[in-house]
Amino acid sequence: MKRLVEFEVEGGGHGWMSLRYRADRPFEVVARFPGTVTGTGTPAVWCFARDLLREGLFRPTGLGDVRVRPQGPVTVIELHGCEGRAHLWIATSVLAEFVRASAVLVPFGEEGRVADWDAGLAQLLQPE
Repeated sequence: MKRLVEFEVEGGGHGWMSLRYRADRPFEVVARFPGTVTGTGTPAVWCFARDLLREGLFRPTGLGDVRVRPQGPVTVIELHGCEGRAHLWIATSVLAEFVRASAVLVPFGEEGRVADWDAGLAQLLQPE
């Protein structure tokens, strides 16, 4: 499942990113930003826990590189990387719908039953 999501950033700019959720990778959400948004011309991809989005709709959550917090009618996603940080303001209703749609594919609490643990382990052990 993939959704295009509009966001605003500090200083009044805005852009689009895609959010993707796959039932065969039930714990993660992938956010992809086109090169026109990153300012470098190179696309950026962030992968983080689906639970982070769900919980961040109601209370501040996350440690490290990705943090999510509600702020009135928007939800703020903070991305911290080696090249800087970004605070993205996204309509809470849009993120809530994405989270609901992902739960139709894989209900919360059922991720461990659909995850392909053998394939994940094989990928981790694969030489670079």
